Amino acid sequence: MEKWKPIKGFEGCYEVSDEGRVRSIDRIVTFKDGRTNRRKGIVLTIHINTKRWNYRYANLSRKGKEFPFYVHRLVALHFVSNPGNKPQVNHEDGDKGNNRWKNFKWVTPKENGNHAARMGLVWRKLNRDQVIEIRKEMDKGIRGTRARLARKFGVREGTITFAMETHWRHV
Repeated sequence: MEKWKPIKGFEGCYEVSDEGRVRSIDRIVTFKDGRTNRRKGIVLTIHINTKRWNYRYANLSRKGKEFPFYVHRLVALHFVSNPGNKPQVNHEDGDKGNNRWKNFKWVTPKENGNHAARMGLVWRKLNRDQVIEIRKEMDKGIRGTRARLARKFGVREGTITFAMETHWRHV
């Protein structure tokens, strides 16, 4: 069963669930001029931040200002213990759309980067010897070489193309 907890700093206005949903709660809003209005609570729309690695976020309002909050951080802060006081939240399955509490683990930046590399979520850097090997293989002109080399070195195919071009001119 889905569990809801008040969001710290927004108590009485918003709650987050262990399933990765955010909702406003029924409340009375007082405006600057003293008028009041009854607001019915709703489950908020979750947006995708395409400029920041496609993390999901929800906008919370307070005193007429909107504040975007990453859903994975809200869920982790309220449902995942952090005894080591680690600063980052890792999506264990690598899916930024899966914001259920069981998918999260608090990690250091290094642990998060290593996990992303193991999952193939980031480009790994190539060294000089690897670039030389890639060029030799690509020069053979065998079909499917780019994909095979990408798998071999744990990088994306675009990284293989990049190794063939200007950045590695000195090799």
